Amino acid sequence: MAYTVLVRQNDFPQLEITARMLWIARDTRSNGSESQRHRKIVAPVFNERIMDNVWNESSMQARDMLIAVFKSSTQGESSGIVEGFRTIAMNVFGYNVYGSRLSWEQAIEAKPPSGYQLTFMESIVSILNNHFISIFVPARILTVSWMPRSIQKMGIATEEFPRHTKDLVTTERNSPSPQNTLLGVLVKSADNERLESMNSADSEKQQSAKPGRLVSYLSEDEITGNLFNFTLAGFDTMSNTMVYALVTLAIQPEWQDWIIEEIDQVARLHPDTSYESTFPLLTRCLALYETLRLYTPALHIPRCTAGPQTSLVFIPANTTVLLALSCMHVSPALYGLDPLSFCPTRWISAPILDSSRETLISPPKGTFMPFSGGPRSCPGTKMAQVEFVGVMREIFAGWRLEAARKTGETEAMARERLGKVVENSQPKIALQVKKPRDVLLKWVRR
Repeated sequence: MAYTVLVRQNDFPQLEITARMLWIARDTRSNGSESQRHRKIVAPVFNERIMDNVWNESSMQARDMLIAVFKSSTQGESSGIVEGFRTIAMNVFGYNVYGSRLSWEQAIEAKPPSGYQLTFMESIVSILNNHFISIFVPARILTVSWMPRSIQKMGIATEEFPRHTKDLVTTERNSPSPQNTLLGVLVKSADNERLESMNSADSEKQQSAKPGRLVSYLSEDEITGNLFNFTLAGFDTMSNTMVYALVTLAIQPEWQDWIIEEIDQVARLHPDTSYESTFPLLTRCLALYETLRLYTPALHIPRCTAGPQTSLVFIPANTTVLLALSCMHVSPALYGLDPLSFCPTRWISAPILDSSRETLISPPKGTFMPFSGGPRSCPGTKMAQVEFVGVMREIFAGWRLEAARKTGETEAMARERLGKVVENSQPKIALQVKKPRDVLLKWVRR
């Protein structure tokens, strides 16, 4: 039923308050033809041509982070896992969406540019951590002098983020060689369309003759809105998913052995570890998206009824409908008698006949939707999968993970404590650990 609701977007449109929370530009309608127009412009960017860059950047960022961990702790212990993987996700996303490349350490040590109080990443993280306040309380109130510094920072972030994005747009527009990034495509399509309109003597007549014609580019505000949405949704959900996966593997190390076996086998076959030769063979690493089933980023998806609905069950007009993905993903009817167990093998089919290759099981449509479904499904799904597998491969090709022990703790006690930290999660933009500094892990060389 949930998938049917998502497919029938005209009958079950997105709530307007949801659009506002996603910072969609004020002059942009979030449903109908406008939604289709945005997707038609944006989705083609996330194609196979960028996946090699995503793969290489993910591996490099993970490698840089591990080097930094051992600079700060010879024991390989770290309480900055959540921040560290946020930086990885932001850098991978920044390079492939904005064309801005930073090493892991450069991003950690970055300073605000002239005229700003916060870096681009700091403004994003501040809005992310205080989303409802940042969206619904005007910046001029948040930044009054008698407000605590933490509250003022929210207002500064709310005011500076659009300026950051506009600066990025200007830089891209003035670049002699446009990049094959989301930002580059949006700016190029907008400029080309404007140029064509200016060169067409009867453009106004053509526009007036076709009132229903969809504009094939995004306005400046729409570009800013889309960049905000993709940045928050893209890097936050990805970073949290990687954290949940690694913590679960530290608590249940037998699954580390399982994926390491595959990583080593593929490395022997393809020592170059390139995207084309390696990613398609890392089925077990991709099966770790079992993490998305147990820790679904969006606990529910809100929709409303445009009119009375009778085809499924009777639902009156103007009724809010919540699709509880987190409940569906642990339903015994869909996932058997152990739906709360972390079991990546549920996504793996055994080799058939003389084939030695395991394959990934595609779940029945509408039973697994961490990336939503229907016309509004996430266009960056493949990019997220490539990044996730790239980071997992880089880490477990040379390392193992343990729950770091506190004084007097046994290994079992450390795992139990770590499990409780994960259980204490909360939804913000995406589900995340409530006390990130309590995620204590130890990196051990293989």
